[in-house]
Amino acid sequence: MKNKYLISIFLSYFSPKNLSFNIFFIIVPPSEKKVFLREATGLVREISPIRAMFFNFCAMSGGIVVLNYIYSAFYPASPTFGLSSLDLAQILSAIALIPYSLIFIVLLSRIPRTGGDYVFTSRILSPYVQELNLEAHGLKIFPIDPQDFVPFPNGHYLIFYESREKTAEEIRKFSERDAKSYLKFTEFMEKFAETVEMLFLTPPHQ
Repeated sequence: MKNKYLISIFLSYFSPKNLSFNIFFIIVPPSEKKVFLREATGLVREISPIRAMFFNFCAMSGGIVVLNYIYSAFYPASPTFGLSSLDLAQILSAIALIPYSLIFIVLLSRIPRTGGDYVFTSRILSPYVQELNLEAHGLKIFPIDPQDFVPFPNGHYLIFYESREKTAEEIRKFSERDAKSYLKFTEFMEKFAETVEMLFLTPPHQ
């Protein structure tokens, strides 16, 4: 796989009212077989692409079906295609599910513990929370802090907090260089999120 780049295409259908394909290209540079290697701490994680694809497909396929039924209960049928919103949503989501799960593989293998699920639910789902008045029907979102606890066989441990400064202090116990790199990475991700948030929250055809 040297000298080759993996390009994932994300096709999504976010509006049951309008047919809209959002295409994102994620270009991943060539890498070694190991998914995640932290030499400073000795933490190594490996998973085959086929197994990661299987886990992501099974984890998301059930949720996609449930969300399609929820959407169809609130939105009318599509006059353009002559199909009910449920029928159209099932077809489009089935097609989009495979490249969508591939993107999760890329993100989890390249930048572990970036909170992909949190970003998805908080950034993309937020307009539907208000539009469908889900809070009035009992929806509550509770932030978790600390977010992650990682024990090691030698008795050491690593805690991830909501605050990047507190997390950097935890990482600094193992490596000063990794702590500085983590702060730079999170700063970049915050700027990146601010840039793409407007695109995620923009309705189709606007």
